[in-house]
Amino acid sequence: METIEGLKVHYNWTQEDEENLRRVSWIGEKYKEEFVEEFYRYLENFPDAGKYLSSKEVRDRHKEKIKSWFVSLFTSKYDAQYLKGLYGLGEDHLKIGLPLHYVQALISFVRGYL
Repeated sequence: METIEGLKVHYNWTQEDEENLRRVSWIGEKYKEEFVEEFYRYLENFPDAGKYLSSKEVRDRHKEKIKSWFVSLFTSKYDAQYLKGLYGLGEDHLKIGLPLHYVQALISFVRGYL
């Protein structure tokens, strides 16, 4: 497994980046509801999204996880534990057979949203 330090080098991630995120951490909490609604509107672009979000219960649980993840983008300690969590998310997506393209497109959506 890659180390968080190695990934930070690859992404040109600096301590200043982390400090900048902490300074705007209020954004995650303030906009998490709006974000998740926009995120789900974007999901409508994927014709088989319902295959992966098959019931109201699954969607509601997923929305809560997405909101928590969004807030954590601004507030996390970007360390080995954070990386472990990201790998876990990736493994969860693999287990359900979610195409990698979906994840990449949704990360692109997040960048555009921000």
